[in-house]
Formats: sequence, structure tokens, C-alpha cells
Amino acid sequence: MATSAPSASSGFWAASSSLTPALAPVAGVWLLSVAGWNASFEVIAALALVLAAAVAALGRHLPRVVSGRRSGGYAHLLRDAVFLRYAVSHAFTLGALLVIVFAAPTVFVAALGAGLKDFIVMQLTGIATFIVAANVTGRLTARFGAERMIWFGTALSALGGLAMLGYALAGGANTLVVTALFVPFNFGLGFRGPPGFHRAVVASHGDDARGAALVVVAILGTTAAGTAAVAPFITLGLLPLAAVAAALVLGALLLLALIPALPES
Repeated sequence: MATSAPSASSGFWAASSSLTPALAPVAGVWLLSVAGWNASFEVIAALALVLAAAVAALGRHLPRVVSGRRSGGYAHLLRDAVFLRYAVSHAFTLGALLVIVFAAPTVFVAALGAGLKDFIVMQLTGIATFIVAANVTGRLTARFGAERMIWFGTALSALGGLAMLGYALAGGANTLVVTALFVPFNFGLGFRGPPGFHRAVVASHGDDARGAALVVVAILGTTAAGTAAVAPFITLGLLPLAAVAAALVLGALLLLALIPALPES
């Protein structure tokens, strides 16, 4: 099995799963301004019904779910250090970015004296840089290999996390600087996201459905835990947010360093 470059499907999934929660807050701010706080819930409910109807009507055209027959269910993947290397490092990298996205509106408005327009500028800048990185990652992975791209992207995100933490410790409060420091997170995720997710699926050794499901659970759990850690201190400024984000991306780097990688062929 060739594992040096991500497949088109897993790369697309990794990119879309990262881009969707990045775009959602911008749409949420717009809905809040034009239709009130309850509009987001109504839109989500309507979209969920449409999606359920589409799955029911077109389900026979969906690809067959690949799930291994190994005993132990999810447990054998949770005991597999190499799988966890990819799944959790991916979740930590994406989770760090999402914690910033979810907390930034309150931090900008309540602590930094900025407005929601400043958050929108930060988010659109991040989305643009992520798209640029994700669009060239396939070619770069084919040239340099998946492991190098995973390391490079994770290190770039860690650099952004440390820079943002340093700026917060120095008492920085300029939202344009925060926006600039947010860029490495997005570049880093764009570079490592597609190959990282693909390698997690490969590391599941044929149990693709459970492997992909655990990656999603890890992303959601990391984001929820990180957001909950920041929430009690969210009005105190940039420091709590930067500290949690930096801890997550450094944790991702540590996982890559401590656990052996899959061999590339």
C-alpha cells in the first residue's frame, strides 16, 4: 500500500472538516446581526432535516462503509500508539485553532476593546491562508512525503502558538497582531491536515470507519475541553486563550516526537 501521499477522498475530508467550523462563526455573526440569536439554531435544524432527507433518498449511492473485523471494536485502535500518534496530534492541531476561533469573539469584544468586525477580519484571513496551504499540500506531499509535511505543519502551528503566547505575556492587545499570529495556525493545519488525517486512516489497518470516527471524536473532544478550559477566564484577555492553544500544539509536536511513525512506501 502506498502511503506517501494522501488519497483525494481523505484529503478532501480533512480540508472540509477543518474549513466548515472555521466558516461557521462568520456565518453565525452575520445571522446574529440580521435575524437575532435564535436564527442560527433554526438554520441548523433546517439543514439537519435536509441532510437527513438527502441521506434517506440517496443512501444507496453512498460508498460502502469499510470496517475491519478485528476483535475489540474501538478498543484495539485506542491501544494502538501509532494510530493515536496521528489521530490525537491531528485533533490537537485542529483543536488549538478551533479554540481560538470559538473564544476570539468574546476576547476581542470584552477584553481587547475591539468589535466583531475585527474577528471577521481575523477569521477571513485565516480561512484564506488555510485554503492556500491545503491547495498545494498534495503536490508538496508527493514531493517531500507525508511525514515531513505533518512535521512541518505541526511545527508551524506550534510556532504560531508560542508567538501568540509570547505576545500575550508581553501584554499585547492589538487585534491586527493577533490576526497575523493566527496565520501560522492556519498554514500549519493546511499543510499537515490532509496527510495527517490520511495517515490516521492508514494506521487503522483497514478499520477505516472506526479510525475516521475516532479522529472526529478526538477533534470534538479536544475542542470542547480546550474551550471549557478557556471559558472561566475568557474576559481576562488574550493570555488564557493563547496558553491553551500553545499547550495543544506543543502536545501535538510531542506526540510526533515520542511515538514512531508508520513506514512510508
